[in-house]
Amino acid sequence: MHNFNNKTYTEDFPFLAIGDIHDETSQLKKLLFHISNSVHRDYHLIFLGDYFGGTQRFGELLRLLRSIKDRSDFILGNHDLEFISLWKHAIQSSSKKEKFLNYFNLSEEEVHWFISTLVANIETPQAFLSHAGIDDNKSLDEQSIEDLTSSCYRSNLDHVTDKFIIQGHLPMDEVTTEGNHIFVDTGCGYGGYLSAYIFQEHITIKNESSINHFV
Repeated sequence: MHNFNNKTYTEDFPFLAIGDIHDETSQLKKLLFHISNSVHRDYHLIFLGDYFGGTQRFGELLRLLRSIKDRSDFILGNHDLEFISLWKHAIQSSSKKEKFLNYFNLSEEEVHWFISTLVANIETPQAFLSHAGIDDNKSLDEQSIEDLTSSCYRSNLDHVTDKFIIQGHLPMDEVTTEGNHIFVDTGCGYGGYLSAYIFQEHITIKNESSINHFV
């Protein structure tokens, strides 16, 4: 298993947390267009994982993500772990590797870039971001990769921390808050759309419209 680091920022800063993409490059392009035409255009981007959707469009998506890497962080998702597992199987022979790269429209260098750029979680003084939130029976420091990529806890997490927990993984009809727990996956790739949550302004940007305040 690749060693995925935790990333900590010692100061808070404005950022947009972007939900699961699942190979939907066109949806990300639309969302980035909305962001570029908003007052939040210069905010840092934190992607919440599950870039991989298993289709031949994955290479196109990776190249788009790489083009914005200097203003972005990329969190590991459970589907991305599946991609890494497939890659480890593919590199067992040159023919398998070639088929893998051709199918996903990737170069080997792009695969290495993707894997090397992923982090397990991101923490700031006010927020903790991971793909699947946390195991609410553990402290933030005790979370495993499995916890961070596969948890399914859906309620307020103020019994664990007073920080905001921001995650993807669990698709909702819209960006949803449960106390200090914020869900940003709105079903992109599965009949929904792609959303971004603007921390800490309680605003969403989504590719269906422009900007929506929580009621």
